[in-house]
Amino acid sequence: MAAHLDLTRRAALADEITALKLQAFLTGTDESLFDHLKGRALGVRVSELGLTVLEDE
Repeated sequence: MAAHLDLTRRAALADEITALKLQAFLTGTDESLFDHLKGRALGVRVSELGLTVLEDE
């Protein structure tokens, strides 16, 4: 999903999800696509070893 939106639209989508108090699963292969969500959402990396919670940096 994230790769199909530019930064402005990704940020607007995150604002709407937050405003509506929704739970959403946003997927992508590049963590940098989700930088604008740090501090606002739980980031999780999925691998063959399981799930790893990403730190807010």
